[in-house]
Amino acid sequence: MAQETKELSIQFKDQGNLWYSQKDYQKAIELYSRAIMINDNNPTFYLNRAKCFKMLKTFDKQYQDSLKAIELDDSYIKAYIVNGEALVELGKNDKNTAKIEKGILRMKKALNMCFKQNQKNFEKEIQTSLKKAEKIKWYKQTEIDSHDKERLMYQIRGKMDNHQDDQDILGRFEKYLNQTDPRYEETKNQAREHRSTHKEIPDFLICRITDDLMEQPVVIQSGFTYEKSAILKHFQINGNIDPITRQSVDPNILIPNHYLKQATEYYLERNPWAFQYIPGELYLQYHM
Repeated sequence: MAQETKELSIQFKDQGNLWYSQKDYQKAIELYSRAIMINDNNPTFYLNRAKCFKMLKTFDKQYQDSLKAIELDDSYIKAYIVNGEALVELGKNDKNTAKIEKGILRMKKALNMCFKQNQKNFEKEIQTSLKKAEKIKWYKQTEIDSHDKERLMYQIRGKMDNHQDDQDILGRFEKYLNQTDPRYEETKNQAREHRSTHKEIPDFLICRITDDLMEQPVVIQSGFTYEKSAILKHFQINGNIDPITRQSVDPNILIPNHYLKQATEYYLERNPWAFQYIPGELYLQYHM
């Protein structure tokens, strides 16, 4: 490629970046597309356009462009992140969690590449995207399980009502459900008892201000631990006092509680239902 042509494609890319910074994503897409028409072997052009599609919630095109960036440069960490995020968004409308799980794998690959390439500046971004994806996966799986249980409840209660005295039919039906649906036994008990299992999160993982799991737990001068954003907002509104003891504290003394953060992550890995108790912005994003 001639140097002048290459420079022209870079100019279009730079102009696209300017429009992107001004949040005119459609104009940015036009300029990135012009850059691609001149040079279709530059992965950055595709990734930048993919990020515009992400902002416009055109997730299929976000996926396609970020995948093209990966094909052109399979060590492009940012492309794996954006591609994984697109898969997660596309998976929200599916009947299973396959795309969401594939997106999570892409992000985990990006995280591994961070360590191998010593590019730790991406680590926090990937961890945030992974946590969001895991929560979306939990909501999706809960939605699927809920539909399956509703179907089973209908079948079980219908059979119970229609064949109360026919043990042979009930026995054959129960055998069939046991073979075809591993959730049958649990659902059958719920159908009989008309109740759900109640689950509780250990108190020490819950912020006493928000009543939610803590993502950034910090210890303040009084020795109590709170969610960082919540305690800062408390200081701003109520002054520099501990919300429980009411004693005066130095608002600048906020010590990250690494032990509690690790304990929360460990708990979430083994109790994915608890993702619903992470502060609620993501819940709104998922159900929009």
